[in-house]
Amino acid sequence: MIRIYLRNCGDLGVYPVLSKGVNHILNERDKIEINLERGEVWSPKTRKAASLEYFCGKPLEIFNSNGICSVFNRKVEEESKSARI
Repeated sequence: MIRIYLRNCGDLGVYPVLSKGVNHILNERDKIEINLERGEVWSPKTRKAASLEYFCGKPLEIFNSNGICSVFNRKVEEESKSARI
């Protein structure tokens, strides 16, 4: 299921927020704060934090490019420019 979630996030250019310890600090419908710089999910209600998982390599490139379509279009553009030279 996580694989599908990550694939859909990549397709849409949405950075996924994954945290293995988050279920220990949250209850359903709790409000949370996400701090990407510190790499944590914070619960103001329980006053506890859980670490975020970070991405690197190709998945990070896709997320930072706003989705797989943007990456694909940029690659096609680069190849067409190099073919003209």
